[in-house]
Amino acid sequence: MVTTTEHKKSLNKVESNPDDTREKRFEILNSLTEGDKVFCQQSGRYGIYKGIQELAMPDAWVLFDDKQIHEPVNPLNLIKQPTWKEGDKVIHETLGKGVISKLTGIASFVNFEAGEQEVTVYHSKNALMLESEHSSSLPSAPCFNSNIKVGDEVTTTDLPDVYKVIHIKDGQASIRHLNSANPDNNPVPLVRQLPLWHLNKVESTPSYQKVEKTTPTPAQKVSLFEIPNNLDGESLSKEDVEKLIELIVENSESIEGFARFAKNFTRYALVVIDAREGYKAYDCASMSQFLENYHHLFKKAYSSLQKEWQAGKLEYDLRFSIGTLPETQAREFYPLRDNIEDCRKAWELACEVAKSENRKVKASDIGAAVREIGKLPEPHKKIKTKCGWVAGPNATRHYRVKIFESEVNLHDTYDSAARTIIDIAQARKQAPEELIVEGLIGALSELLGVSNAGAVAAAVNFLKKEEA
Repeated sequence: MVTTTEHKKSLNKVESNPDDTREKRFEILNSLTEGDKVFCQQSGRYGIYKGIQELAMPDAWVLFDDKQIHEPVNPLNLIKQPTWKEGDKVIHETLGKGVISKLTGIASFVNFEAGEQEVTVYHSKNALMLESEHSSSLPSAPCFNSNIKVGDEVTTTDLPDVYKVIHIKDGQASIRHLNSANPDNNPVPLVRQLPLWHLNKVESTPSYQKVEKTTPTPAQKVSLFEIPNNLDGESLSKEDVEKLIELIVENSESIEGFARFAKNFTRYALVVIDAREGYKAYDCASMSQFLENYHHLFKKAYSSLQKEWQAGKLEYDLRFSIGTLPETQAREFYPLRDNIEDCRKAWELACEVAKSENRKVKASDIGAAVREIGKLPEPHKKIKTKCGWVAGPNATRHYRVKIFESEVNLHDTYDSAARTIIDIAQARKQAPEELIVEGLIGALSELLGVSNAGAVAAAVNFLKKEEA
């Protein structure tokens, strides 16, 4: 096994490639020391970091608490765990003194002396330290900027440039980057909330030439685009739902180069609306009814929203980070959807298969594992065909038979014939075109009282007459 020291040496050989995650993986691996406790966001398990697995895309070796073997894990899914525990006194870089009230794999919950209770501080921010390790004078927590209102232009304590406040609730401000202040001329819409005391109001319309146009670092960009994994809270009002829909539309239309974030945020927002019953504000009895009646508000197709909502629900039930599963992989779990424990078993089995072949998990791995765990039959082989139902005028439809370049449309009284050919095709696992040709030869043979060869010869003679 390669040690941490050895992989640090290999880090110097890595070529920078902005379109690759290899360098980012090495960056995370380089921050870990063998023996560090880590949390895997993908599987929701804790383990001990044991070094690096040398691959083209390097993984981390992790010995999970519930296993006796080392497993390769994508380091992008790992979060280094802090040394403190519940009840320990800590110092926040801006909020001051506090006490740890609860710990999860991704965050610490802190009760601060300044009055802020149950504040979520993500481990990835490195914003906390044990009070016993803090020797300098303690910072005092700033007060809320009660003079900041919706529409104000503000600067932040974390990132450069100027932002606009578009929503305020419970001491939290939602901000959006102003287009003209973005050095890349690439508008960044709202992606998270900040406490009001993180903001400084711009008292007059600034001259953007006076604003330091520093491009945010990769770490700062990552912090901007972090999606929460929390569905707790009271029922959403119509205003809350409208705000989430507004963010979905903005993210989908405005974020160039962050398509994955836009898709993941859509999942998160849909699951939140469902979990916190925001659909009831629209007089809908269910989330499905809400999406069917109001999908136009999202500027997305109903089918697309349904897929992302279902995928997001599955991820939360599996305790995965939002965006872990591509929709094609999430779809494979649906036969076991009502038994989440079986879904977990299927995921672990799929991972074991992929690990044995030293590759990433595929949708086909999950599908095979789901069938094995659920004792389900093999899926029907998809039949390629050019025949099928097509839309007609006045909301009608008919079955179109297309064999090579010839087309025959089965309307009205021939609907039963169309349904029959579909049923036979599925039963025999053949394309409708094959069956229709077979049926035509058989029918002509029976009508003429000849063999199939004689029927084909009769068909050829008919074509000769047509040519003459």
